[in-house]
Amino acid sequence: MDLRSLRLTLAADSSRNLLLLKNLMACGLSSALDSEAVINGNPLLLRTLPVFFPIQVASSCPQSCSLCPYPHFKPNTSEFMALSDFEVILDKIISFAGDGVIDLSLWGELSLHPEADALILAVLKRRELSLVIETSGLGWKDAVLRSLAEEASRASPRLNHMPPLSWIVSLDAFNPQRYKEVRGPGYAEATECAEKLAGLFPHTYVQALRIKDAEDDIEAFYRHWKDEKHLEVIIQKYDCFGSTLSDLRTADLSPLHRMPCWHLMRDMPVLIDGTVPLCREEIHCNRVMGNILKDDIQDIWLRGGEWYKAHTEKKYEGLCTDCDEYYTYNF
Repeated sequence: MDLRSLRLTLAADSSRNLLLLKNLMACGLSSALDSEAVINGNPLLLRTLPVFFPIQVASSCPQSCSLCPYPHFKPNTSEFMALSDFEVILDKIISFAGDGVIDLSLWGELSLHPEADALILAVLKRRELSLVIETSGLGWKDAVLRSLAEEASRASPRLNHMPPLSWIVSLDAFNPQRYKEVRGPGYAEATECAEKLAGLFPHTYVQALRIKDAEDDIEAFYRHWKDEKHLEVIIQKYDCFGSTLSDLRTADLSPLHRMPCWHLMRDMPVLIDGTVPLCREEIHCNRVMGNILKDDIQDIWLRGGEWYKAHTEKKYEGLCTDCDEYYTYNF
């Protein structure tokens, strides 16, 4: 059996991996030869502790993107997560998981938050956590970015060996007219911001969704940013969020045999009020595991384990039935 697809690290280098080793040994694993039988017989052991925490800190967006479900359900009010609540969440994550990757912002645009720089610094000062910022590239002031670059360069090495701060700029198009159709106004500012970030932060990426009838533009996007600008490029698969959006996939890339969802195994999304839905796809919060500001984080994680257990038994309910995000992997 080839176990590489499971992305296992059999070393006690984190709370997560130490727990995995303890679980495997408790089930009788004593050598590599036993691994196939032990893992196949106990698939729940692979779900140890969450590692990826996409957190919403702003309810507003500067754009209304046609390829994003957020315009379909976002509130009409402009609200922000308080810095004090955010820090409580960070400390709960560290206490429970030991380390993790914080992603800002699950929905909404971080640059609109009045204390965006303070939120970023709150993560940087905790060496257990690394930070990924997903942004439209709109609303960032030059002085703020330069100050953050200095802080990131002085940040302590992360326990998870990841960069302290990475940026992903969602552009989705190379052609300015197509950008306007997909994302709205802001092309010049967004592309200028991407280049500015690349000059300030070593780990900067530009991202585009690959969709039907836009292959020529995606190829031009890749060649421009990768070959000409020498930036790292992410071409992301399209997600229709349970038919909330039209199905614009270029192809079905899912594996021949379905496996339990990576996101139920490793992710814990958090909404602006602390609500923890089962996964990012639960945009209408039909399955809520708890509230991280009010409930014990371990209890929240254990509730999600029931849905992961169903996946190991080939049972898929609700949005899971037709979802094809299960094989995509974050961290």
